[in-house]
Amino acid sequence: MEKKKQNSWIPNFGGKGWLMVLLGVCYYYIYMNMFNIDLNTLYGVYEEQYGWTTPQVSLVVSIGGWIAALGVIFFGAVCKKKGPKFVSVTGLFMTAVALVIAGVASNFALFTIAVILFFFSAIAFGIIGVAQFGANWFPRGKGHYMGWVTQGITIGSATLNLVLIAVLPHGGLKTYFFIFAGVSVVLALFTLLTKDYPEQAGVYPDNDKSSDRAELDAQLAALEAYKKQSPWTVGKCLKTPATWLIIAGWSLPMFLATGTMAQLVPALISFGHSPMFGIGLLTALWPFGVLGNYIGGVIDAKYGAKPSTFVVVAFLVAASLGLSFAGSNPVLATIAVAMFMFSISVCTNMTMSITVQVYGRADFENAWPVVSFAQKLIMSAGLVVIALVASASSYKLAFIFIAAVAAVAGIFVGLTPSKQITPDVDAPKAVEAE
Repeated sequence: MEKKKQNSWIPNFGGKGWLMVLLGVCYYYIYMNMFNIDLNTLYGVYEEQYGWTTPQVSLVVSIGGWIAALGVIFFGAVCKKKGPKFVSVTGLFMTAVALVIAGVASNFALFTIAVILFFFSAIAFGIIGVAQFGANWFPRGKGHYMGWVTQGITIGSATLNLVLIAVLPHGGLKTYFFIFAGVSVVLALFTLLTKDYPEQAGVYPDNDKSSDRAELDAQLAALEAYKKQSPWTVGKCLKTPATWLIIAGWSLPMFLATGTMAQLVPALISFGHSPMFGIGLLTALWPFGVLGNYIGGVIDAKYGAKPSTFVVVAFLVAASLGLSFAGSNPVLATIAVAMFMFSISVCTNMTMSITVQVYGRADFENAWPVVSFAQKLIMSAGLVVIALVASASSYKLAFIFIAAVAAVAGIFVGLTPSKQITPDVDAPKAVEAE
């Protein structure tokens, strides 16, 4: 039967599909925000209660981020054998343990253990599980899926500080971390009710009902049979140029995103603005991040991941050059920051989408750990590199550097295949729900 055309603006995920999207929103809410909220609240409380300075806590969080890269490899291998449901449930229970430890930690060593365990275990659902669920359930609507689930990042940024401030008089950090340990357990129990594939839940990939049940069952059987003999291995992915084009084209914008957002306020101060001007912009312009998540998904659904990423590159170049040459103008500075927030949100969605696009639903599990591991390492370096460039020269030159790196990323994006690749002509044919 002919496949149903997807609505680019309003996705129709179906009832069970929307529940999977909601689950992904919750995953991102926990994974991206627990130790990344406002330094003046969470980190300030640690300094007030235990005397741990912000640089000390920041160092532990940074180490946790690097340790998380190992979690990508470990949980990626587990997911290939057991599926996203198993790996997500495991990670959520481990996360609950980590947050309980964080709640009772009164010495720095125990706190360090809690943070490292959190970052390692949260990878299971926040990077591996959420992406594999998306590839399995929405192979064509992957951009829309990521556009919605990454709203969990924005919602967390807007609410977690408020939660922390509200509970501080009622048990302090212990209450805060215990609440989210409980939330993690609830999410684990809910995840136990899900299925790795929509076919197992009695529904259709992308909620596309153009196939009958017999065809659907045959597709799933063929998919599972193919996975047992797939020629794509982690080693083969590493030797494939498309993998490295994805890593370069989609990691460099994220490298710039992490480094730029950390430097925006001091950069604006250097251009003659007050500290509150920069903080106010970041607070007031968060809707542009929400809009970026949505519009990125729309462009992806209609045209694919590469055009969406070209928008990111163009916005990064324009915003960087705008700040470099006209950063002292408050109107142009506001427009540039809005463009940064929009493009960074789009970029967050696209790495998973292009990996599905190039490797397909069946082989995503082989390529994703490689891509996400490399991206995590490159992203982490962004904080240091952008800061070093700015300190060694000036913010004016730093933003020219950012524009140049974004343009280079655009070249890699252009060289990346737009369609699914195959390893060789003798390879068994992948079965895709397209």
